[in-house]
Amino acid sequence: NILNNAFDNNEKKFHIMWIEVLLEKYYDKMYQYKLNLRKKQIIFRGKDSDCNEFISSLVTNNT
Repeated sequence: NILNNAFDNNEKKFHIMWIEVLLEKYYDKMYQYKLNLRKKQIIFRGKDSDCNEFISSLVTNNT
């Protein structure tokens, strides 16, 4: 399997392969699952620049 191959050969490219699988098959799905559990608590979504603008508007409105 990919993980054993990575540790048997100790090559970076094989480690990248198993890490990609872990991130895509487990962490991405877990992230979406947890996000769905908290969707009522999310008040804004967007790109970094949009989030910064939104937060700035909150700070400005609360001072």
